[in-house]
Amino acid sequence: MEFKHLRTGVIALIFVLFGGMINAQNNELTSMLTKELGISEKQAIGGAGALFGMASENLEKDEFSKIKNNVPGIENMMKAGDINLDTGALSGIGNATKNLQGINKVNEVFKKLGLNPKMVQKFTPIMMDFVKIKGGSSVAKLLGKGLNL
Repeated sequence: MEFKHLRTGVIALIFVLFGGMINAQNNELTSMLTKELGISEKQAIGGAGALFGMASENLEKDEFSKIKNNVPGIENMMKAGDINLDTGALSGIGNATKNLQGINKVNEVFKKLGLNPKMVQKFTPIMMDFVKIKGGSSVAKLLGKGLNL
């Protein structure tokens, strides 16, 4: 009987450890943004996600896949940055967001996250540096192209 509880405890510990490693990897960019900008994790994830979403709209699929392949957790960030602008709730693409494109959509997402849209200018160099570290200059240039920098 004790062996069964020990085995369950070990399995739980493995999930916690591996989950922590995955989360740590996914939160590298988030950590950089929160530390350098003094914002919450939710704001960092949502803001980065909105900007990555804009880049994905502006780039060809194969171009954006190069960014996507080098940024751990990008899909989760993009989901978090896809805010239903009618309610401010984190959700799938809402009708309000379908009508907004590019920087206008990003600005509205930033407002819903409680961030001044001028913060976009502070997010982008941090994100560019992160992508350059992870994927090199050519991938960072693609992100810059997607963000119209």
